Amino acid sequence: MGKGIPKEKKYLVVSMDTDEQQLFYDFVTAFDEQGATLQVLEARPYAVGADAIQARELSIMSRKLNGRTVAQVRKTWNDFLQYLKENE
Repeated sequence: MGKGIPKEKKYLVVSMDTDEQQLFYDFVTAFDEQGATLQVLEARPYAVGADAIQARELSIMSRKLNGRTVAQVRKTWNDFLQYLKENE
């Protein structure tokens, strides 16, 4: 059996213009993250970089964040900073 016809997925692509110090948030469809990123970089030649996340993954991350308290988020971040400091 074959894998079937690839389907486009929805992506949020975040890109940045460093000259203007501005972030852009674009919704696009593509077959993969690379295609989504490429679309935005072609449309925004002034952007120095871009990163894409599939809508499904973004939804999961949002639910995780919404399920945590401010104190839990702060602790996780501080633990990460401590880890970085210890492993310089």
